[in-house]
Amino acid sequence: MSIKPPDLGRSNGTLPSIIAASPYPDPAIALSVQGVSKTFGKEKQRRSWSSRLRRNGQTASQPNGKEGKPAESGVVVAVDNISMTIARGEIFGVLGPNGSGKSTLIRCVSTLLLPDSGEVKIFGYDVEKDEMAVKRLINRVSVEASFFKKL
Repeated sequence: MSIKPPDLGRSNGTLPSIIAASPYPDPAIALSVQGVSKTFGKEKQRRSWSSRLRRNGQTASQPNGKEGKPAESGVVVAVDNISMTIARGEIFGVLGPNGSGKSTLIRCVSTLLLPDSGEVKIFGYDVEKDEMAVKRLINRVSVEASFFKKL
């Protein structure tokens, strides 16, 4: 299946005629985010190096000579039930203070992270079910060095 944007030269340039010629499942809605949540820090996902050693029957000591403690099972809610709809052609910004979940939300939209709950669609393509179709439609520029390794 080849995904190709509509030929804008075929129409008079109005949005309804562009949408009518679009091959996308939902051409009027560029991005739909419904009830997306993402958490980090679950005990089963993150274990401290000392808890890994204890699992092997060894004990770990810190530089000060005290025994190491396993990481606490604190859960950090990075994105909490976010919903938004962005129409085709609309310019949209995500603003917020450091640690508010902006980058996590963008990673969920760009298929680099899977949301714990909710659904993200780009032109009607689900980011979980139609990952390759979504990747053909989006572009994300990141300042992280590891970003390009994940593509």
